[in-house]
Formats: sequence, structure tokens, C-alpha cells
Amino acid sequence: MTQEAVRYQKYSYLTFKTDDGKLQWWQVNGWPRIYEGMTVTALLSDPMRPSRSNNVLGWICHETGEEAYYSQTPLGHFFGLFAIAAGLLFLKINADIPSLHTLISGIIFLLCGVSYIATVARQRVVVVKLRSIKEKLLH
Repeated sequence: MTQEAVRYQKYSYLTFKTDDGKLQWWQVNGWPRIYEGMTVTALLSDPMRPSRSNNVLGWICHETGEEAYYSQTPLGHFFGLFAIAAGLLFLKINADIPSLHTLISGIIFLLCGVSYIATVARQRVVVVKLRSIKEKLLH
């Protein structure tokens, strides 16, 4: 396993063997606790297209029931909310004093804010799916 941090984000690169004996590697967000021989059920970004570029969205450890998934940092929340506020401010300024630069700036900031909201929504879906899988595993 290799771990690195890039621009406030932590990543781990894992190598493991699947049930059919193939050696695979995956990128996961964060630095989850991993040990040799652990059994996990993983949620993949595109389970219908298994490939080396497929990202693990999260997993559940069968032995401990621990969930591992990416979640936004408080700094990420700040930047997302800042982008939305800045976009609205630029659009308000553009309504008072029309300018192509403030209009474009407002739209860009709002798009960044909307992207942030979409990321948080996707993360919430991952958590809900993992908990649903966990319930099925425990019963």
C-alpha cells in the first residue's frame, strides 16, 4: 500500500487479489486502516466496467464492521460555501453595474459551488449504500 497527500486530500493506492485470483490495484480516498488478510465488500464507482482505473468509493470490513469512505474536510466545506457566496455577490454586483467580467466571475463561482454540492450529495449516496450493504451482511 502506498499513501500520499496532494492539496489537502489523502489517497491510498492498494494492491489486492480478487476471488478469481487476479491482482488488482485501486485508489481510495483517505488513509484507511488496512491489514493483511482482511475481507471487505467494496463499493466501486463503476462495477459494470472493472478496470484498473475504477475507484473504490468505500468499503465495509467484514471482521470489524468498520466503514471506510471519503468525506469532505471542514476546509472543503468552507471553500464550497465561499464559492456559492462569492458567486451570488458577483451576480448582485453585475445586476447593479453590468460588466462581462463580473458576470463570468459570478457564474464560475456558482458552478464551483454547485460542483461542491453535487460532491457532497454523491458522498451521502455512498454512505447510504454502504450502510445498506452492511445491514445485509450482518443479517
